[in-house]
Amino acid sequence: MSNRATRQQRRTERQRKKSGPAFSPTVLAAIAGGAAILIVAALLMFWPGGDAEASFEPVESIEYEYSPNHLHGIGYDPDNDRIYLASHFGLFAREGDQLFQVGDERSDLMGFSMNPEDPTEIFVSGHPQGGGNLGLLHSTDEGLTYGQIFSGVADEVVDFHAMTISAADPDYFYGAFMGQIYRSQNRGHDFVAFEPEGLDSSGLCWGVPCLAASSDDPETVFAGTQQGLLISIDGGESWEILNSELGQVAAVSAHPSNPDRLVAYTEAMGLAVSEDRGQTWESRQGDMPVTEGGFVFAIALNPDDDDQMFAATMNNEVFETTDGGETWHRIV
Repeated sequence: MSNRATRQQRRTERQRKKSGPAFSPTVLAAIAGGAAILIVAALLMFWPGGDAEASFEPVESIEYEYSPNHLHGIGYDPDNDRIYLASHFGLFAREGDQLFQVGDERSDLMGFSMNPEDPTEIFVSGHPQGGGNLGLLHSTDEGLTYGQIFSGVADEVVDFHAMTISAADPDYFYGAFMGQIYRSQNRGHDFVAFEPEGLDSSGLCWGVPCLAASSDDPETVFAGTQQGLLISIDGGESWEILNSELGQVAAVSAHPSNPDRLVAYTEAMGLAVSEDRGQTWESRQGDMPVTEGGFVFAIALNPDDDDQMFAATMNNEVFETTDGGETWHRIV
């Protein structure tokens, strides 16, 4: 069964659970009137736009509360057609034409990843506003609340500036911190840390290599670096150059449903797409404007529509394409 078909099954199951059990006519009659109103109100508690959606606070910009603010990561939730924006002051989300601040967390979210199988499950890392490091925080309610699930391997408290979760097996989680690659095989609760062979410790994702896990092999990982696009097939322990003709590579993203498809932001082509696992590339920069210092550092993909992509730049711009990169429009 394909990754895309498996994702659709999981999405249907999540929607069934959200909808709740089916009720017989007798039971429905028993909860008519005021009781039914209470039940509807309770169900709305879980959704943007409901009365309890004060945790998804409508805002005009990511700088409505703190300025200046800047972005560190993006992710796409296909179930709700929602784009998440991790920032220096917490998490934002854009759904339709409305921007929201999500939850009460206002930490500097340097690292951001979503479970490819369940977009309600979100992982962040970075710095609290009072200083220090967050470790790895985990949310199971769309980023409304978090709990720390990992601090560090030894005495350190990690601050992952790049993170990635494998769509092939979401138990595999990778992070970059202090020149080491951290790998988890139990969804971020425990990690091993090691100095990778062949991978430079610096990179264009806030000082570290940009990481993207393959969607068909949990031990295959791609890295965007100043040396080009690199690949590891042993869980991040050793690396080799996959393509050096791209020049420096910043953002890289592996399509969660199509293992052959990679998207990256490259020095040679701008935003580019590969349909053969990184061997050959075609520019999809289209009409996306490129401003000084505004290279793309994060890319989010729709697992169900190859033509829809999102790109975040160092200038706090987020662009969307729905035609495979021929045309782009700014949404943030």
